[in-house]
Amino acid sequence: AFHQRQTLEDSEPAKSSSLPVLKKAASLLQGVLVKLLPGRLLERLEEFQESEVLVRIALAAVHHNAQLRLQLAVNYADNNVIAVMVACMVLLLRGYETEGAADAADSE
Repeated sequence: AFHQRQTLEDSEPAKSSSLPVLKKAASLLQGVLVKLLPGRLLERLEEFQESEVLVRIALAAVHHNAQLRLQLAVNYADNNVIAVMVACMVLLLRGYETEGAADAADSE
């Protein structure tokens, strides 16, 4: 939380000294998520479906790992991947919904 706040409060976030720490933490988490069995990964996504950061990192891990994508797709009817991915997309799109509402209120 410290490094995230430090980066966001920095006048130039792209040059913040905390940015490399955040990138390494995200990379480590992505590496751990790739090592999980597909069923366990889906369980974790369901368990932490309100954590946008974790959802984004997990979806990036799935996107970048062809074997994991294939394993999730093979048993899609049995492993609940569709419901989990829809819940993830709803979470991610919710941010745009509130952003669009704020833009509409500003234009009035």
